Amino acid sequence: MLNAFNFVFINVDTMLAYKEELFASESKLLGLNAKTSGRAHSQASLDVLWASLTFNSRMVLHKLAKLYYARKQAIEFFDLYRQSRYVVHSVVIIVIF
Repeated sequence: MLNAFNFVFINVDTMLAYKEELFASESKLLGLNAKTSGRAHSQASLDVLWASLTFNSRMVLHKLAKLYYARKQAIEFFDLYRQSRYVVHSVVIIVIF
C-alpha cells in the first residue's frame, strides 16, 4: 500500500540537541563538566546558540546587546520591537535590491 505513494525525505532539524546542550548541567556533547570548567562550558554553550540562530535573530540579539550597554539598564519590549523591526526591514530591502 505504501508503494502507491511517492514519499520525499526532508530532514527537518528540531534543534533538540542544542536545547539539551544549553540547559544541561553537564555538557556531554562538548565533553565539558559544568562544575570544573564553568567558563568554558558557558562559552561553548553560547557558541552553539550563536551558530543555531538565523541571520535576523543574530541581528536582533546584537541590537539588544548594543541597546543594553548603551543605556546600562533594561530595555523595554516595545523599544526592542521597534529597533528589531527596522533591522529586519532593512535586511529585507537589501536582499530585494
